[in-house]
Amino acid sequence: MKMRVALVQMTSVLDYKINLNVLDKLYAQAESEKADIICLPECFYSFSESAQLTPYVVEENNEHLKNILDLSKRHKLAMLGGSVAYRKLNGEVFNRALYISSDGKILQYYDKINLFSFYDEAKSISYSESSRFNAGNSLCAGEVNISEQNKWSFGLSICFDLRFPELFRMYGHRDVLFIPAAFTVPTGKAHWHTLMRARAIENQTFVIASAQCGQHNEKIATFGHALVISPWGEIIYEVDSTNYREREGFCAIVELDKTEIIKVRSKMNVGMNFF
Repeated sequence: MKMRVALVQMTSVLDYKINLNVLDKLYAQAESEKADIICLPECFYSFSESAQLTPYVVEENNEHLKNILDLSKRHKLAMLGGSVAYRKLNGEVFNRALYISSDGKILQYYDKINLFSFYDEAKSISYSESSRFNAGNSLCAGEVNISEQNKWSFGLSICFDLRFPELFRMYGHRDVLFIPAAFTVPTGKAHWHTLMRARAIENQTFVIASAQCGQHNEKIATFGHALVISPWGEIIYEVDSTNYREREGFCAIVELDKTEIIKVRSKMNVGMNFF
């Protein structure tokens, strides 16, 4: 059983209209290359220019949610993983990753549990995601149903969650872990590849890490290097961020084969020792 994943790397900005124009082209490419699902990065719809919340917050039935759902509907392509600033009816705002069907309906969602916090005393830099978002409190496990005989179980997380291996253990033995991200450049250089490979190895699963990349505004730059990792921890695909063109984004179709999971787990099944 196989799944064709459209791995996306992009440089989102504050203006959602600019982002939508890029996304429409990436969706069209993924559709033409017969992807089963497209995976977008964290904050794909609108990337805030500071610690302040973007003014383009997604809410139930508002124009921003409609714009996002229309992408899947228009291109007949499911989306899994991309996150947005989402405001609930009670006023709470979450960093929410979405699973959207090919006919433009929200199937599931995940609210980021571990919010990013960073402090560099030497450079007088501090940042706390909790100033904008509430923390989520539940996991999101589900299935990508390509056909009646071809189903892929998944677990969903976002960026900073990557540093908490116990979260991924709680997902059990899933086929794929989706980790949309917007890693900073310093932390990306130090830890991105190591942590992504570790999560794949520990759980003997594919890891799909769509990513933000480049200079989003005067203050914020992200690391990029969107990845697909095998259940053995090998890098199957990595976006070459050296020649990446920020305003165009990038989409690569990567085919996953479930026999790779079976091979790894048949030799050394760490899932048998889950607590």
